[in-house]
Amino acid sequence: MKRFLQYFILEFVIISAVGLLGYWILRMPINLPQITLTATVSGAIIAFAMVTLRNNG
Repeated sequence: MKRFLQYFILEFVIISAVGLLGYWILRMPINLPQITLTATVSGAIIAFAMVTLRNNG
């Protein structure tokens, strides 16, 4: 569980930063709920995959 949380936080921060950067580059108004939801779901999926692959490998 500790490893999952480490990966999740790392992925959440990376995905949030890239999302905010994309909004800034495209000069669009920032949609914070959408960035948060996207970063949460994708961060959880990636973290689960990383933990699962590490345990099997």
